[in-house]
Amino acid sequence: MRASFSINLMTRGYCILGLVVLLMGWAQAQDAVQGADSPADAWQRHDWLKPAEDQQRQAASGETFHATAGQDVTNPFTVLSTGSLWQEKYGAVYTRRLADTLSLSCESSAVTLDNDSEDLSRGQKVGFQFQPVEQLTLRGDLHDTMSDALLPGASTTTSGAAFSVESRLPLNAVLTFGLHSDRTRTDAPSGLDTQTNAYDAQLKQPIGQLPLSAILKGHYEGTSDGGAPATSLPSLEQSLVWKPLQDTTIQAGLRQQQYQEYPGVDHLLNEALFADWSQKVVDDVTWHSYAEVLNSRGLNDQAPAAPLASGANGTAQATTPGSNASLTSSLPVSIDDQTLTFSTGPSFRLQKDISASFEYSNRWDQNPAPGSVGQEQRVSVSVKGSF
Repeated sequence: MRASFSINLMTRGYCILGLVVLLMGWAQAQDAVQGADSPADAWQRHDWLKPAEDQQRQAASGETFHATAGQDVTNPFTVLSTGSLWQEKYGAVYTRRLADTLSLSCESSAVTLDNDSEDLSRGQKVGFQFQPVEQLTLRGDLHDTMSDALLPGASTTTSGAAFSVESRLPLNAVLTFGLHSDRTRTDAPSGLDTQTNAYDAQLKQPIGQLPLSAILKGHYEGTSDGGAPATSLPSLEQSLVWKPLQDTTIQAGLRQQQYQEYPGVDHLLNEALFADWSQKVVDDVTWHSYAEVLNSRGLNDQAPAAPLASGANGTAQATTPGSNASLTSSLPVSIDDQTLTFSTGPSFRLQKDISASFEYSNRWDQNPAPGSVGQEQRVSVSVKGSF
């Protein structure tokens, strides 16, 4: 498959990727002048919320408990108009080691708006990890998520299960297979259940003695509503991960995604070139940047929009295209679109158990939808504490 990227977007893409390289060089120069830790910053590494003796006691008993509480804001340009800016996020994880090879875990999470005492969403998960031999690890879980909505009949409940197998092969290769199955229900009396089954495979292979690894990912997702024929979303990703320094990680590659609204009919084809850079600037500050040039080709004007990819190390944000009720015309309409996405920002460790992050992202669209300016800017701020 050949992507027909426009000259303007490719030029912007190369400029942004060049900026990433310049920032990496500056960060490497900062690494060269860093000195040893001083007693003056020892307070930052002190765990204020969990004394050391509690951690040692939990480790000795085979039990661990980790809780987080934080606030997050995304796209304040839009959220400000709703009168509710911050989202409060809470989570707790309890893990118990039953044997050297087996452990169980329980997780709970909730997200609320800062001016609404009711949960916006909440979830629970019970999982296990079993490692019968050093080269094989099995993981699985049962999970349940509830999401509240203002409109009647729009709230959903999702329940499902997941299972994965990780195997360490010769030459330090790691092979992983995964299965994820979910069923989503709405609170509307006449609502139809949505069944989603996803399959994942990944192979990571270090290249000789070089600080370089090749990663091949495959993903297939099928979704059906009320027993209707399933739509499909297969994707393939090839990338290289390079670690020129201990605190520097660069990943670049090609991601291809093909969406079928009806079996055998391709409604959207995405091809993206992406680059991801993560650099530890100083002891408690890490900088992360991501750039992507995406070419999308659809067969009708209701084809799902390409995701805003702003993930860690080249992993796009999770996106499940919506189901289209019908075609807008008896003849398919061919649509080509190119977008450029760039995001960057630092994360800070204020203390050992308190962290914060800031991210700015910008997306340019060559063929925007009617009424759109073809550019989207977002700012995300997050503060998190754990104990």
